Amino acid sequence: MGLKMSTIFDRFGTSWKAASRDVVLIVLGILIAFSLDAWWEDREELDRLQGNLVALKGEFERVVEIIDNDSTHVANSLEATRTLLALTGPGPQENGSDSLEAILDIATMTKTLDLPSGALNSMILSAEVSQIESDRLRSLLARWPALVDEVREQLTFMRWDQDEKVKPLVNRYVPLRNVLRTPLARVGRSAFESDFGGLLRDRGFEGLLADRVQLGVTAEGEFSTLRKAAEDILELIDLELR
Repeated sequence: MGLKMSTIFDRFGTSWKAASRDVVLIVLGILIAFSLDAWWEDREELDRLQGNLVALKGEFERVVEIIDNDSTHVANSLEATRTLLALTGPGPQENGSDSLEAILDIATMTKTLDLPSGALNSMILSAEVSQIESDRLRSLLARWPALVDEVREQLTFMRWDQDEKVKPLVNRYVPLRNVLRTPLARVGRSAFESDFGGLLRDRGFEGLLADRVQLGVTAEGEFSTLRKAAEDILELIDLELR
């Protein structure tokens, strides 16, 4: 009887050890599986982030191109406005071969700022911006929409100014469809008197042009700030991708 009980206990002990070993192996297997899943998810997340950063880089390269184009337009408009301002007063000055129509068209034309933002908006909505390691890049991307809005608001005000103040005053003297086309270098005083004399001597027109110069200077500064931010973002994206 004692032998039989000993055998039973031995078998029970062996079974218990085997069961314990199996449990440990199962637990270890589960932990390893969880670890592999977590590693794989992290890897997929990193790959997805890298891909989105590449898309973001392409988007901001296009942004810089558009900013350069639009800021050049603002600079040309500012130059034309200053040229018109120099022509105001009792003695209009000649200005090379540019026609008054061309100068007025450039000075009284304001573009809207249309920048691509799909890649950035996608990263913001998916909270992927928070996964970026660089604090400065995250900060710049967070500030970017506000910087763009500042430029757009300035351009919107400039468009309102041209449509509601400058163009109506110009049309009181010379309808824009009948603006003088002859190059300034080839016209005499009588040509100014017949079409632009009153406008160029109008103090109100002179004041509007002076105001518009200030608006253009402000727009140039905001474009410069926006471009610098875009350049910094591109530089930081490159560092993030390394």
